Amino acid sequence: MNRDFDLANAVRTFRLAMNDFTVVGLIPDLLNQITRRASGVKLYVIGHEVMPPIDALLAGEADVALDSFMKEVPGVDFIPLHIPQGVIVARRGHPILQGEISKQQFSELGHVVLRQDSRMRAHAEAILLSQGVTRRIICEVSNCIMIPSLITTTDLIAVLPAPFARNAARHYDLQVLPLPFQSSGPRLQIATLSDKTTDPGIQWLRLQLHQAASQNASEENWLSTA
Repeated sequence: MNRDFDLANAVRTFRLAMNDFTVVGLIPDLLNQITRRASGVKLYVIGHEVMPPIDALLAGEADVALDSFMKEVPGVDFIPLHIPQGVIVARRGHPILQGEISKQQFSELGHVVLRQDSRMRAHAEAILLSQGVTRRIICEVSNCIMIPSLITTTDLIAVLPAPFARNAARHYDLQVLPLPFQSSGPRLQIATLSDKTTDPGIQWLRLQLHQAASQNASEENWLSTA
């Protein structure tokens, strides 16, 4: 922790713009720490549905942005994190999938996906094509929180980041399966305006996010075995 930031006595609201999937994996521990140790600190989370994280940062609406950024931006400092591991989620009792999925099944079954900007969608589809698979997209949603309930009540499947899938499987009747092909998506990064990187509070926030992301990365080999 940065020694210049007095967490216990600080009175501050941190504005954090995030990829929706990362909220579940990275924010709970941060909120618990704030609750226990920083009565004057609040966290304002700006989801992708409101504004893309990099746009929120550049517009001055966020102190820190966390996402898989597709290009460098002048005046922005990036801290590289891990490359999120993708997994498949399907309902338990699925008529076709029980513990594993083939490339053919991946291509033939209907998918639920999160709405993405054109660059991220093109990147995802290029990865699939390089592995000889496609997706039959049946449903596109604006908020990732909708996906688990849709998967639980249909025979659709979804590709989700492992931490989000792990959390969803705890609360919904879902099985989590490894992808039937090798996949390497864009790297998760923490972004801050370059002239704000010496701010002790921002340094503290970035450190907490980095530690949470490292913990997530170490747990991403978790898969459902039932």
